[in-house]
Amino acid sequence: MRVKSSPLRRGYFFQSTLFSVASLLCLSLIVASRAVAAGGIPPVNAVHRAQLDLLHGAEKEGLEPADYAADELERLTSRPGELANREFSRRLAEAFEHYSRDLSQGRLDPALDPGWHLSRQPQYINDPLPVFDTAAEVEAFNTALPPPHPHHRRLRDTLQQLLDIRTAGGWPLIPDGSELHNGIRDGRVIVLRNRLRISGHYTAEMQADPLYFDAGLDAAVRRFQTEHELWIDGVVGARTRDALNVPVEKRIEQLKITLERWRWLPRNLGERYVWVNIVAAELQLIEHHDPLLSMRAIVGRAYRQTPSLQGHIDLLTFNPAWSIPHSIAVEDLLPQQKADRTFLGRNRIRVFSVQDGREVDMQAIDWSRLTPRNFAYTLRQDAGPDNSLGRLKFSFENPYDIYLHDTPNKLLFRLPGRTFSSGCVRIEEPELLAAYLLALEQPPDRQAIRAVLDAGKTHSVALEDTLAVYLVYLNVWVDEEGGVHFGNDPYGRDQPLQSAWYRPVPDKGQAFSDSR
Repeated sequence: MRVKSSPLRRGYFFQSTLFSVASLLCLSLIVASRAVAAGGIPPVNAVHRAQLDLLHGAEKEGLEPADYAADELERLTSRPGELANREFSRRLAEAFEHYSRDLSQGRLDPALDPGWHLSRQPQYINDPLPVFDTAAEVEAFNTALPPPHPHHRRLRDTLQQLLDIRTAGGWPLIPDGSELHNGIRDGRVIVLRNRLRISGHYTAEMQADPLYFDAGLDAAVRRFQTEHELWIDGVVGARTRDALNVPVEKRIEQLKITLERWRWLPRNLGERYVWVNIVAAELQLIEHHDPLLSMRAIVGRAYRQTPSLQGHIDLLTFNPAWSIPHSIAVEDLLPQQKADRTFLGRNRIRVFSVQDGREVDMQAIDWSRLTPRNFAYTLRQDAGPDNSLGRLKFSFENPYDIYLHDTPNKLLFRLPGRTFSSGCVRIEEPELLAAYLLALEQPPDRQAIRAVLDAGKTHSVALEDTLAVYLVYLNVWVDEEGGVHFGNDPYGRDQPLQSAWYRPVPDKGQAFSDSR
């Protein structure tokens, strides 16, 4: 049964409802004003909001928001009470200082990589942090924290692109099957084209037949292969397919570790320097952030790794002799000499006694009785066209006897993954680097350089104007055109960092001590 209300009754109800709503609103304003007066709502001003936003967005910098309890701090903003006020202010200040130190100097201790021997940069930010009056001051402070190098900024931009791809669902996997290449029709071509479009490698217009592997897709595959250290042939075989199927999350992890290594590097690398990326097996001569020279390099094998270190090239040697390290003498050359008694002589290698330094007739040595333990000789290869150091050597002081040098075997430079040396760095065009170094001393004379080389005699030049050199291990890097390359971690040196990355990291009230 429905009761019909009168106009008078409806008016009374409407007025009473308005009165009740107004009363509740006034009451809530009174309670809120008393709470504010009592300090019951955390003071989330523009400065605090700017700091909180940076903590929430820490992953854009290659850091982890969970380290700074950004979500918990956000919840504190809605808790009333004076104690909540104090806790919020204290914890936000601690979290932002933690974040600032991580962003400027690194989240992990470089000692996690036993092959990293570069000096730790001094503490960059002051203790305590400055007091910020505006959100703009927070932003300006944050902008100055990361490494100020163009390649670091390019890598950070790439990280943002990958984070966006992850948010959108990642990229599809290429199914197993026969090789895919230009000119074939295959249902997997649709997946391949979509995969490369998502990562930005495929930008061409699709042809009428979506199953057809066309020239535009071939160019996209070659771009992908170039940036992932693969054979550049446009063919999607097993290795290229495996690289395509690496999940976007793994690429994000690679980038985070590389950004971390950049934070370990000195902020000021100098106006000019030699830069060797061990993973890329490349050398660049940098002047004012721009590469003047770029050439391929050959670095150490996995069991004789090239370490990460820094120094200053101070000695240039023409037609160097090679004093062979003991480890190479007993592990590599002794077995070959035992198998072929003419091996050392054919390679112009001479034998000297450890006791008195005198040369020993190698024919008088009973090589069959020698072992690594009783090998009491030093070996030296004379200068010449077949010398393992080639015709130029670039020395810089370091405790590992690492240097840059020429090589008579130029064919190896054509290969990808150039890990063939015993630790030192062979470079493709040493004469160009020598000319640059000599030009720092006096006007360059290419003919004079060639004359010294052709003379065949060992000649050393001590450099007054030395040149900084950095040997770094970066598994993601930027080429001269701005392309971003992903390596394969040839020494496995990123693995311990990745294992430690997702463990809880303690708040660093002060920077790590320099353990190297």
